[in-house]
This record gives sequence, C-alpha cells and structure tokens, in this order.
Amino acid sequence: MKKGDIQIGLQRKSRQGSATIRFGCFTIRDRKTDHDPLASRTYSLHHLPKEERAAEALAYLERWFAHARTKPHHIWHDTDYAFPAHTKVPHSSSKRRKGVATPIEESAFAKVGVKWGSPMFDSNFTQVLNIVAETAGISRNLLGDEFWFTSHCFRRGGAQYRFMFAPEKRRRSLKLVKWWAGWAPSEKAETVTRYLLDDVLDREENMLGDSLAPDSVSCSDAALETIRTIDYGDAQIHSDDVGKLDTTKRSSDQHQPVSGTDELRASPPQRLYPIIKSE
Repeated sequence: MKKGDIQIGLQRKSRQGSATIRFGCFTIRDRKTDHDPLASRTYSLHHLPKEERAAEALAYLERWFAHARTKPHHIWHDTDYAFPAHTKVPHSSSKRRKGVATPIEESAFAKVGVKWGSPMFDSNFTQVLNIVAETAGISRNLLGDEFWFTSHCFRRGGAQYRFMFAPEKRRRSLKLVKWWAGWAPSEKAETVTRYLLDDVLDREENMLGDSLAPDSVSCSDAALETIRTIDYGDAQIHSDDVGKLDTTKRSSDQHQPVSGTDELRASPPQRLYPIIKSE
C-alpha cells in the first residue's frame, strides 16, 4: 500500500447535526478476490468509542506518519510505501519452540532500520507483531505454551468481534462483515458463518487432551457455556419453519452427551436466523 492510497486529516459535517466529523480513508487495490485488475475498494476510518480505542487504526496511522517525519526525518511522497520493510529485526523474535522462553533485550532493537523503498513483507510484520505480543504478556497460555500470531488473527478476530462480541449497537450484519473482510461476493453464507463460529468448536477440541484432569469440564458443557455467555441481540424470528425449532426437546436418548457442534447444528443462535433467511 502506497502513502498516496491513505488520506488522513479529512473532515465533513455530520449527517445528524452540525458537528464536524474528522476521519481518514484508505484504498486497497489488486485484492486477490477481485477479478478486475483495476478494481479498488475504499474504506473510511473514524475515531472509535473508548472501549474500542485499542483497535483504532486512524489514531495509529496518524502517529506513524508523524513519527516518520519527526524522528527519522522522512519526507513522505505519494509513491512511498506506507509500511516499509524493516532491517535487522532481532532474530530471537522468529518463531520459537513451545515452552522455551527467549526474552528480547531492549538493546537488540538499536540496529533496526527502515528500508523506505521496499514494502514490509509478511515475515517482517509477523516478527514485529509477536514482539509486541510477548512484551504485552499475551504470548503464552496458562500451560506456558507460546502462541504464534500472524496477520490473519486481525482478520478473523475482527470479523468475529464485529459480528458477535461488539456492543449491541456496534455489531455488524454478515453482509457488512463480508465486505470489510474482503470475502468474494460469491462466498457461501455457510462457509463464512463457520469461519465466524468455529472458535467455539476449536475450544471444544482443545479440551480433549486434558479430559483426565481432576478439574476437567466436559467438552459439551464448556462449549455450550461459551455460547450461553454470548449476547446475540434481540433478533426476531418470523419464519414458521424456524419457529418450530425447540431447543428444550431432546430425543429419548437423553443420557448421551451432546457436543457443542451438534447444538449449533440443531438450533443456531438467534442472531443467525435473519442471516439464514436472507441468504
């Protein structure tokens, strides 16, 4: 992405009053899901509420461009890469074995440089991302195993947040989530819905290895408890067919455990009913 594809410091009048809204925007070109080589898509970035400020891209873009002007004294041109390559990133930030602690000394970053004429490669970004995660103390689980983050965690996590976990008024429809995440219009709703919900199913799978622990929780209970704690909003069900679903009824074979996967298949969460109907 070039500097010319990003604009900050824009402003306009609010559609709901006389207030001034300050915002920025960026344009993505040559997306792999676009069959037209000249196709592009422009996204507007706005300042977010306090509870979402950690993910406010606009503020961090403004800081980065200002930092590049004042510290390395870089003069921005529209043809510059907005996120240039880094050189001499500490090798200790490369992917490490599970459970092996390799702290990074602050002095290791003194030689890191910026290669303004080259774009940041995915490996560059992944290194920096995992350095930040380790510094923030979120790179390990309770068993001490280390997570390895990639840029995909923002795409998947952001889609799940906007669809299910954001405050009710800031949740987005499946159509809007698909548009922002760049899914092809031909992508089936079933595939995207599984993409959004499979973290619940993954959580069930991950508990299988610890099933002998004295404090273990059955996989079905854990997965269902996760679903119960999610607020899916007050979606109304108007279809007669959907209304016939009765989650309280079970077959006569009640003594058999029901997995979280089976529960989702038998009775999708209420928030998914309008999506199922519309697709």
